[in-house]
Amino acid sequence: MNNNYGAGFEDNPSSEAPQQAVDAAIASSLRLQQQGYKLSQDLSKKLLAARTAYLRRLTTLMTPAKYAKWKETKLKHRNDLRAALAKVEPSYEGEMAIKNTRKEIIAKAERFTGEIAFNTEMAKPLRDQHSKNLAALFKGALDIPDKHVFLTSTGPKNNPHPWTAIVPPYSGSAWEYYWEITDEPSVPSFARYLDRAAGQIGSYTFTRVYGADDSDYSFIWYRTGVRFWYKMPAAGILELYLKLQAIYDNYWGDFDNEWGWSDAHCLQLSRPYVRVISPTLGNIRYGNTILNYNRYGTSDYWNRNVVGPGNYGWAYSLSDASYPANQWLYIEAGMYDYNYFWSNDVTIESKMNMKWFVPSIYVRPKT
Repeated sequence: MNNNYGAGFEDNPSSEAPQQAVDAAIASSLRLQQQGYKLSQDLSKKLLAARTAYLRRLTTLMTPAKYAKWKETKLKHRNDLRAALAKVEPSYEGEMAIKNTRKEIIAKAERFTGEIAFNTEMAKPLRDQHSKNLAALFKGALDIPDKHVFLTSTGPKNNPHPWTAIVPPYSGSAWEYYWEITDEPSVPSFARYLDRAAGQIGSYTFTRVYGADDSDYSFIWYRTGVRFWYKMPAAGILELYLKLQAIYDNYWGDFDNEWGWSDAHCLQLSRPYVRVISPTLGNIRYGNTILNYNRYGTSDYWNRNVVGPGNYGWAYSLSDASYPANQWLYIEAGMYDYNYFWSNDVTIESKMNMKWFVPSIYVRPKT
């Protein structure tokens, strides 16, 4: 198991907001990092416990000697596959050679599974339930809804209170990431596209595994947001529209079977959010979902855009509390990107390239 957490923020002191509000914003930013780190560690413990329990149950379907032979044979096949991948040339012939190698390994795996009398009928329900358990842990920890409301083409209307348009350069920015992998996946590649002066948010993430074991997973989440000050003109709940223009909005993935008894799940999720940072740290409120893409199976490929570069969408949110008139608020609006896969003997590559321009954020009290 390997993992890493990182976070940071940049705040430009307001010339209007009182010092007390500025100090509260800094304290909330530090508290937010502590919360993010705790969330990542709690999730890590639950995932490890679920994986350990599944692998333990899997061993009970074979005698110790057969299970040892199972692991030994799978390791050899993984090494054979990796050796073939290392030699492949970037050509049609090279790709065909890899496909033929995969076919040979799968055929050997199916023969071996029959030879040791591995009970796939008993193992399949365990595997399917384990995949669902991992997905449920992510859903709970990351507050993923059962149903998603996606970006709309409808923006704000001016009744009864007029909107205030906040535009770049924004007052501040914040970012946070966490990634975790089991034994076989590669360390994720990632970068952020955060620039408060240019109004940019988003991230690039790439995860992969060659030669997966019975239960391998890799995931990374990346939060990027811009921040701004707003003085409530009247008491009420904060209402907000986030205008988004796609610069990059590509999601891509590839599944290739490695073994005769295999399965995999990939989730690519991108969600706008809003959070009040000061005077007190509010709960995160998600807006319209940008991307919620799930893929299951053993062999697949996809390469798509969400809306297409240059196109716009709107995300709508409400604060989780009401505020009095003349109250200064420090608000963060941005994007959470999640890139996750679970693999049982499937080669997986999963990439998300989400870079968005935020030309304006419209805010007002909703009364």
